[in-house]
Amino acid sequence: MLNHLHHISLSIIATTSNESLVFWPAIVWIGLLLISGTFGYWYREKVKEWVSFISPNKLVAHYEKMILGPWYTTLGITLVGIFTGAWGSIYSSDIRNAFPFPSGWIICYPWEIFGLISYPALGFWVLLIVTGSFFLVREFAKETSRKRSENELISKANELKELIQTMPPELFMRELGKIIVEVDMEINNIFSNEPNRDAIENGVRYVLYSLVDLARKYDGSHSAGRYAANIMWFRSSQDLNPDDKSSIRERLHFVPHETSIDNLLGVLDIDNRLSTVSNPESVDQIFSPDSELAVLALPIPVSESKNDNWLVLPGAPFSFIKNEPYGFMPVDTLMSWCREKGDFPDYVIQDLASFVRDQEHVQALLAGPIRKQNQNSEVKPQILAILNIHSNQSEQMRCAGKGLQLFWEAVAPIRLVLEKLLTKLSDLPEAPH
Repeated sequence: MLNHLHHISLSIIATTSNESLVFWPAIVWIGLLLISGTFGYWYREKVKEWVSFISPNKLVAHYEKMILGPWYTTLGITLVGIFTGAWGSIYSSDIRNAFPFPSGWIICYPWEIFGLISYPALGFWVLLIVTGSFFLVREFAKETSRKRSENELISKANELKELIQTMPPELFMRELGKIIVEVDMEINNIFSNEPNRDAIENGVRYVLYSLVDLARKYDGSHSAGRYAANIMWFRSSQDLNPDDKSSIRERLHFVPHETSIDNLLGVLDIDNRLSTVSNPESVDQIFSPDSELAVLALPIPVSESKNDNWLVLPGAPFSFIKNEPYGFMPVDTLMSWCREKGDFPDYVIQDLASFVRDQEHVQALLAGPIRKQNQNSEVKPQILAILNIHSNQSEQMRCAGKGLQLFWEAVAPIRLVLEKLLTKLSDLPEAPH
């Protein structure tokens, strides 16, 4: 069949001009290219899948250990390269006279190329492609491994840099042990007799003052700025009587107008008596409640999110839902957070922005859960309240930023004392809940 076609082509060439000698094979080649392009377009997804499978990235991802690891891989690639060179030397004349070096193939029909193919030359090209592919993939794997090592080194360096930046100053470490002992002694004095409400509240303010003082020392702010702390009780909507609901609704902020307390999981209700300031104007006010603390309650919705957007306000409510400490600085980021990640009406965000502007002494905040202590260790402790520590120094309050987790874990012994006091206070008659 091929010989027959060959004779036909020769007869055509012999009876045509030199222009036709080039024209008709070119038409055939162009036709083959168009057909190949058409099939490639129709099955482009399959082609992409096949090309991606043999890409260096895929090969390195699947076979990196084999390519870079064993010694025999390097030896094998070297031997294949040597064998390819030897093959090329032995069959150099065949390679030189075979496709694609002879110029005649350019004006040949596609089926006539088979007559120009030499099997020794074909073997050489296959070996050359295989050897080149091995070297390409190996060098690509080396470069990928080098870049990954550099990125890991840079990442570790950045982690070390952040760790150093969040490490507490020496003053904090010295004062931490001292304050833990002092708090423990104070609490032992309170519980030496059956404590009443006033004694427990005084103890809570003492512990809050200790935490605020430690936050100041952690941030390295020895004198400047105002640091304060307060407690927000969690009050379940199911446990509130009608009078409580009416009272709380008057101070409930940042909630849609149509929302009823009955439709909430509960509220976080601030307790002004359980608050203190670390930088009071008078020494006599060291353990007095914070006179500038706003009276408010914050909603805790039943559902955390809607359409991948949060229904929970940042700050204390978010800390309650996540059951972990949460901090932000400066508080201006609250509005952008609510717009980008929350599902809140515009008037709620505007109310929040107005409230933040009025609270100049709250520019950075740390909120964390305080759990109820149970005698039964098998019962999961419930969140009793939220501890808020805030400052008017948005740029200095490291314990609300990168140093949050480290600070929160460092003051764990003092938080346990606070849990004990608040648990005892919640069990007294006429407790907040």
